[in-house]
Amino acid sequence: MTPRSSASAFSPGTSAERTFRSRAIGPVPTSGCDSRCHSAPVPAETALAPAVETDAPAPLNVYGSSKLAGESAVLSADPSALVLRTNVVYGPEAYNGKNFIYQMARKLKAGEGMNVPNDQVNTPTYNRDLATSTRMLVEAEASGVFNVGGPEVLGRGDFGRKAVARLNGLGWGAKLDASLLKDVTTSNAGQAARRPLSSGLTLDKTRAVIPEWKPRTVDEALEDWVTNASGKPLGD
Repeated sequence: MTPRSSASAFSPGTSAERTFRSRAIGPVPTSGCDSRCHSAPVPAETALAPAVETDAPAPLNVYGSSKLAGESAVLSADPSALVLRTNVVYGPEAYNGKNFIYQMARKLKAGEGMNVPNDQVNTPTYNRDLATSTRMLVEAEASGVFNVGGPEVLGRGDFGRKAVARLNGLGWGAKLDASLLKDVTTSNAGQAARRPLSSGLTLDKTRAVIPEWKPRTVDEALEDWVTNASGKPLGD
């Protein structure tokens, strides 16, 4: 994989500077604990995908650059640290309800349209599966960088439509109208920060270390979410 070079500049005290410091410097104090407790989830922002752990990252924005710097700082402080790379995490949240499924359910329940950049291709990751893999990797005394994601590679629009169909099939609350999801390209999505078009992750290394871990598909994850609901309700 050939990485794209990128550069970002920001002034002290700006939101970009705070973002960088919190993610690049914040994880380092954990290096004082036992090697089994190190974990620093980092979204991979590579130019091509699906990505393996040895591909050279190429961050496209301050958020990605700060995550990579934090990853490097942790591993420099303790080479036995465990670092997880993941992306497009969804699932029940205690309070905020900010992930893609929450946002989509709120908008569609209200009859509002939602732009979805379908040229952004990822591996949607169920947060309960992410938590389980973290525990299992720690118990296996794994160290270094590991990808953790879902088993499907999906564009954001495809992810949304699949989620709508499954939620409607499960009889969850209000009937959602998938036609309100409008496919757009990243170039006209109106997102302030640059986004990678393909940031899917391969899971071969993780599965080799914890072969009993079975990340769920979007359909399976949403069934689990609705059946075992917790935290902030969908649609709120």
